[in-house]
Amino acid sequence: MKIQHEHRHLGSEFDWLAVDTHGLCFFISTAGFGWIPDSVTAPSYPAQTLSLVMGLPVRTEAIVHRDQGTSREWSEAAKRGFYAIDWDYSTDNYTLAAEPEVPILSPQLPAEVLRIVGMARVALNRINRSVTIQHHQL
Repeated sequence: MKIQHEHRHLGSEFDWLAVDTHGLCFFISTAGFGWIPDSVTAPSYPAQTLSLVMGLPVRTEAIVHRDQGTSREWSEAAKRGFYAIDWDYSTDNYTLAAEPEVPILSPQLPAEVLRIVGMARVALNRINRSVTIQHHQL
């Protein structure tokens, strides 16, 4: 999987979904400048991943780490079991904005959301609350 630093969503807010090797699910916001995996630039990738996540039932409480920008979206995604990630200009990396008290695992998702989540893989570094895109083919 390749990372796209230059993509058609550059300069505008774009949200995408991902999963890690443990089945944890992620809601990721580019803040207009974050890089994305090439699988997320595919024509089959939906433009409104936020509505897919918000269509899921609330299942837990959110722990918010960043209270700025679109913090409501981050906390709402976390309440549905997703780790909410945002692009951080100061570190030039993705960072953890909010997390669920009880995470949802990918097999618990409806088929439509599971298909989208499975298009990208990330790894969460809990020590510095950053996320990296996995560089292997799904």
